[in-house]
Amino acid sequence: MKIIKKLLSRFKDEYLKDILVYTLFFSVLSSIIIYVFAFYNRSFIWSVDGLSQHYITLNYFRNLLINYKLTGIFNTFTWNIGYGLDMFANLAYYSFGDLFSYLSIYVKESNLEQYFNISVILRMWLTGISFIIFCKYKNFKGHGVILGSLIYTFTASNYILFFRHPFMYNAAIVLPLFTIGIEKSIRDHYYLPLIITSFLVFMAGFYFAYMICILMIIYGILFAIVTYKKEVHKTIYSLLACLIMGCIGLMLASIVIIPSISEYLDSSRIFSRDNYIYNLNYYHNIFQSLILNSNYKNNTLIGISLFSIFILPIFIREKKDIPAISVIIIILLGILIPKVGSFLVGMSYPLNRYTFILCFFLAYGVAATINEDFYIDMKRIKYGFLGITIYSLVLFIVESELKLDFISNLFVLAFMVYIYSHKFERFKIVRNTLLIICLSLGIGFSIYSCYDSNYNNFVNGHTITGVDFTYDTNNNTIANFKDAILYLKEKDKSFYLIGKYPYNFNMANLSLYNNYQSMSYYFSINSNNYNILATDLKNNQYDISYEIEEFNYRTRITSLLGNKYFITDNKRYVPYGYKLIKEIKNNNKTTYIYENNNYIKFGIIYQDYIKEEDYDKLSESEKEVGLLKTTVLDKDHTYHFVYFKDYKKHIDKNIKKYNNKVLFNNREINKKEIKITDKDSEYLEVKTDKIKNREIYIKINGLKYETESINEILNRNLNKLNPTNINNYLHKSKWDNNLYDYTVQASSGGHYVSKKYRDYITDPYYYEIDSSYMNLGYYEKFNGTIKLKFNKVGTYTYDSIEIIAVNFDDYSSDVKELNKSNFDIIEYKDGYMKASTKTSRDGILQLNTNFLDGFKVFVDGKEVEKFRSNKYFIGIYLAKGDHTIELKYETPYVREGLKITKIGIYLTIIIFLFDCEKMVKKRYFS
Repeated sequence: MKIIKKLLSRFKDEYLKDILVYTLFFSVLSSIIIYVFAFYNRSFIWSVDGLSQHYITLNYFRNLLINYKLTGIFNTFTWNIGYGLDMFANLAYYSFGDLFSYLSIYVKESNLEQYFNISVILRMWLTGISFIIFCKYKNFKGHGVILGSLIYTFTASNYILFFRHPFMYNAAIVLPLFTIGIEKSIRDHYYLPLIITSFLVFMAGFYFAYMICILMIIYGILFAIVTYKKEVHKTIYSLLACLIMGCIGLMLASIVIIPSISEYLDSSRIFSRDNYIYNLNYYHNIFQSLILNSNYKNNTLIGISLFSIFILPIFIREKKDIPAISVIIIILLGILIPKVGSFLVGMSYPLNRYTFILCFFLAYGVAATINEDFYIDMKRIKYGFLGITIYSLVLFIVESELKLDFISNLFVLAFMVYIYSHKFERFKIVRNTLLIICLSLGIGFSIYSCYDSNYNNFVNGHTITGVDFTYDTNNNTIANFKDAILYLKEKDKSFYLIGKYPYNFNMANLSLYNNYQSMSYYFSINSNNYNILATDLKNNQYDISYEIEEFNYRTRITSLLGNKYFITDNKRYVPYGYKLIKEIKNNNKTTYIYENNNYIKFGIIYQDYIKEEDYDKLSESEKEVGLLKTTVLDKDHTYHFVYFKDYKKHIDKNIKKYNNKVLFNNREINKKEIKITDKDSEYLEVKTDKIKNREIYIKINGLKYETESINEILNRNLNKLNPTNINNYLHKSKWDNNLYDYTVQASSGGHYVSKKYRDYITDPYYYEIDSSYMNLGYYEKFNGTIKLKFNKVGTYTYDSIEIIAVNFDDYSSDVKELNKSNFDIIEYKDGYMKASTKTSRDGILQLNTNFLDGFKVFVDGKEVEKFRSNKYFIGIYLAKGDHTIELKYETPYVREGLKITKIGIYLTIIIFLFDCEKMVKKRYFS
């Protein structure tokens, strides 16, 4: 009881005043955000990732917790997205380390949107509270604590990037506490704080844990060197102790971190990028982005108060702050050099989300410098204004629009007040209050200009308040989507996938929210099997983080993955072999529901195989046809099955490539290069024979794009520009580079399909595309002409253009052969499936889901060996007869992680007792 009273007394004496003042100013500033969102009737749920991932994942995690409370079962594998996905790594990214996700179990689903909004504001508030705790540990006093906490809380990285990705706030909250843990371990030799804060860092997600640890290891090493100077043995000892305590913290989090690292390493998120430099426009905006929200490219958001730019030259003069200054320099290198930035985010594509660490150390500099005894002498004034002068000069050189804005005026006013009144002690409170008010006004202006529709208009990127998240959020692309889903769920309660046209990635995870199976999904961390399948078959809809989508509505592969129904408002895009079973009319709009006549069951049977090396030599169209005829096995799992010698003959029978001629501006071209000067009227025409009853594909190999030069653009627009406009154009074009991203659209007979090519220099999501394989759909009568349009002027070159027609002569018979497994699902739930099968022949039973290490397959109650069938799916050997098949999933390394976590708990208890003993000795015997 005495300990509690002492803690409360200390809290009141040391923390309460600063927390109350901070909360007052935070309330005013956050009310600006709330006002703008309320005025435009918007929620805090971002309409991109916020809706498709954050909100839906929050609801999914909430349901997992409720189910665990009721049944004791917590399985993160779901059948509802893709053709089966383990959500563990994504939950580690979004939920496991987030207190508010756990508290959602006490919130009704109808109130979840309001809860989401409240939790965003509370996370933002906790960011500043964490900073105040850090300042109190560092013994910072005076108004610098409040200034620093407001600066750290209201940076663009927080009120834009983290506001749109609220779970990222957890990293910003734990960073100041982690710094305390490092310093207490190195300097004071108290180790429990580092263990606990390390645990919190790793629970905030491997992604942020990596970038925090990389930078804070550097900070810790330099802090130890500065602390012990020439005492090398003490430096080494303290660093080793620090490393051990960090490892114990990692052990505590192992139940989450080890399985999630395993999934991360097996995902498509890691890949090589030959990106060595950003474009000029990026560097142009960097300087503005220091104090504004002007560089959203690569998530390079800083937006810190100009006040920090004044303080920085003063701060860097202090030798004791070398560790913090060094981290600032390293982060700036990461922002300027893509390869360094990529390293700081785990060798992934360079999304510079670590800028919040820069903001923390800049705010740290303010709090450390503007201390209780801070005195602005002329030397410090000169350093401060030298920093402002250099910054202003750079802005002038890059011709920034920010020459003398509202924020700068407030800054100058604040320091004029400070400089001329610092010697009058009686005005100290007034002076400090005015300084904080001026800072807050500047921050408030930045926030308002960020979100209001009259300025940057970020508010319109968020969802409308009260949107029905249950079904009607397919981005208004399918009129009666809700009614269609409800109809199918009532009509057919078996296991199947639902396809749709058009596809909108913003709502790719809708099936996770509404508990039905859908091929499409959109998450940050996905099984690499999705990536391999999509790239092997040249899925035209492939992109980073959403590799599958609707697989370009290709008939064979979507059927193999389990598509049974198809929902659309446009009959043109229905794949082959679907029959109309329902029309839903509402508000003069009609939605059509189709059923697949050639539905392929989840478990199918093969009797022969081809070698994986043979399969890899096939083209994408040949692979797709082959998948429905024979399976692909590696050399270790061929058993005694028959090698299918005639597979190539079967494939050739179903695929035909047509000769074609290419016309540009109605003239046939032989040179494989075209120059588009008018993107609205110029196009390529690819002509071939008329074709009946085929799925038509166009394949463009080796397509490259070269932008126009500045002179070419100027000459093309010369007649549209007067002398003033020409000067303005040349002035602007110094920084605005032409980007190398473009889109090509193929169309024929009312069918349209497109492919986006990303900018290979500047786009962090770029990936290599050697050929586009675009499905124009099924035609009863194809007129033989395909039009290709390009959305940008410039020069395009290509290696070849092919037209490929795929027939369905053997399609139905192939499906019937596969379905001879007589596979009937008896029961399924997350991570589990039970089915019966009755086959009259020995064969390979393929289960059409991801081949994942976490799966175990049981036949008649006995576990059997699984292997890769067709490279991507689960295969087992199955003897003829009646069998019961069970498929069970458990996230890999969870059990091992739990064992390590238990060891970590024991070690933490020992360290806790060790620290307690040290505190007792220090109190009574020192």
